[in-house]
Amino acid sequence: MLTVNIIFYIIKISKLLNEKIRKNQGRKVKKWKRKNTKNGENPHNTTHTYTHTHTHTGILKNKKNRNNFAFKQQQFKQAGITLVALVVTIIVLLILAGVTISLLLEDNGILKKVGEAEEIQRAAMVREEVTLAIYDNEVITSTEKTDEEKENIKTKTDVVNDLVEKGYLRIEEFELLKTEDTITIGNVTIDFQKLPKTYSITFDANGGIDAPEDQTKIEGIDTYLSTIIPNKTNYIFGGWSINSSNVVAYSPNDVYSINQNLNLFAIWLGPGYSSSVNAVKYRGNNENIYSFAIVGVNTGSVWGGSDGIYTDDSNIAKAAVHAGLVQLNENAVVKIKILPSRNSYSSSTQNGITTSNYGKWGGSYIFIE
Repeated sequence: MLTVNIIFYIIKISKLLNEKIRKNQGRKVKKWKRKNTKNGENPHNTTHTYTHTHTHTGILKNKKNRNNFAFKQQQFKQAGITLVALVVTIIVLLILAGVTISLLLEDNGILKKVGEAEEIQRAAMVREEVTLAIYDNEVITSTEKTDEEKENIKTKTDVVNDLVEKGYLRIEEFELLKTEDTITIGNVTIDFQKLPKTYSITFDANGGIDAPEDQTKIEGIDTYLSTIIPNKTNYIFGGWSINSSNVVAYSPNDVYSINQNLNLFAIWLGPGYSSSVNAVKYRGNNENIYSFAIVGVNTGSVWGGSDGIYTDDSNIAKAAVHAGLVQLNENAVVKIKILPSRNSYSSSTQNGITTSNYGKWGGSYIFIE
């Protein structure tokens, strides 16, 4: 429709231009006639009253003027033809341009096909990178490797970042892969699920300083926690807890094998530290082992212990002194194993601590080295 309108206006303009040319042509012819008439010459009559010589000269001059007049008419005519040819050329070019634009921009046009080809190529490059990374990882994990060699495993994060850097992934795809394992490029779905994920391990000094730098846990591969120990004036580091309590979940250089993020908090043993902890909350988790940061005390209640088994509500810090694992006011980390209920618990006195007898109780624990 746009092309038709343009052609219409070009034809209209060409008619106006031709009319203007004809008017200019007429004015120039009249001007030429007046000029030659003023000089005593008749552009349409070759008869003169001069002598033979003058008459011959006038005839030649009139003939020359007529030729000039015919030449100028021919020029005006050619100018009109040239303008028409120019208009026709413009119209043809516009029609061709309209066809070309249509081929470029229509739903099935050239530009769309070029875009689709680019998407197909981009999808192929992304899939190739993912496939190669999966293959390399399988080679690395197929045999026993050193920790240094296992660091060469390409995680999902590694591959995604690499693809973004190479320009194969767009920002919106990068953001999507933070929560999803698949993306679609064009009509190709690419699965990143076989690439191991990564999990963060963070360390909180919990009022101290010099906490270890964060670590990355690779899915399916055990990670050794940092051996760096934080510091706090007048306190002793007791280990790492997962909820700011005095229950030691991990110690430096422990193995972390769970595939999830881990936030660790330093446990500090020192002035004002409370050791009134027991194992009631772990009842039923039989055979599980838990570590506790304690300061040896002689306060609180303890039941049993004659055979090394205590009720699960017995104060762990006092029971540890009774068991000879720690002295009064001494900082230590002790481990207990959760045991099922017993029908009775017998008292005893040792290491300055006297425990009490008790009958049937719902849960128990025992210290382990």
